[in-house]
Amino acid sequence: MNRFAACLGMLLLATAPAVLAQDTGRRYQVEIVIFEQSPPTSELLVRPEAPAAGSEADVSEPVLTEPAPTPEPRTSLPEWLEGPAVSPEMEGVVRKLASGGYPVLWHQAWTQPANRLGSEQPVPLALLAAVGQGEARPGLSGEVTLSAGTYLHLGLDLEFLAGPGTTYELSQQRRVKIGEMHYFDHPRLGAIALVTLP
Repeated sequence: MNRFAACLGMLLLATAPAVLAQDTGRRYQVEIVIFEQSPPTSELLVRPEAPAAGSEADVSEPVLTEPAPTPEPRTSLPEWLEGPAVSPEMEGVVRKLASGGYPVLWHQAWTQPANRLGSEQPVPLALLAAVGQGEARPGLSGEVTLSAGTYLHLGLDLEFLAGPGTTYELSQQRRVKIGEMHYFDHPRLGAIALVTLP
């Protein structure tokens, strides 16, 4: 009987991380800083919006875009979404980026449960802005997903209108560990994310 109990205990210990990660009732604090990288190079993944063939459009004219949607009032936020204060670690990251000449486009912290992997529910940046730290820099839009399978995964799907007719996209998902900073790289955009337990 003792041998059976020992084997059962070892099995439970081996599967505990996966069981915990799949518990979508667990809440996580997510904090993300999005910043602008160095000037464009020939290797950038750029989606230029060129005028149609034969058009005499003046490319020096500013492109008119619709204003960013106004965040919903705090009272209308989903029950699962909360906005804690930003962490001192990430505040330090923001200061270093700014002093190094990297413009910060967005910095936000919030808590939420993780969706099951494969059934992600993206959260728009405009909605996250309503939890307290403010809206993203004009021209930046996108969504964030947090999902749990055997491991936690954080996904970013961002679009940045860098200037008239030029849009940059960052679309990545990666495995994240609790308490570790993770860097999402792109030639024109960068993001640093930290996921912790509140």
